[in-house]
Amino acid sequence: MSSIFKWYGDDFIERYAPAIPGSRDARERAILGAIAKYGPAGAADRARMGRPAIRYLDYDWSLNDVQQR
Repeated sequence: MSSIFKWYGDDFIERYAPAIPGSRDARERAILGAIAKYGPAGAADRARMGRPAIRYLDYDWSLNDVQQR
């Protein structure tokens, strides 16, 4: 997952956590709920079923370096 979810995961709880039942932390359920809604089919299926591990990617700050050409 993008580090954005690590930093702002609480912002997704109200909308996406209810999509994933279970006893996981609300933030984790929210992240999995977003994957279930927007992720590729295989990832969405794993998010809905089971207990997939959530790992965060390093954020690529160079994406913010926009140069005028």
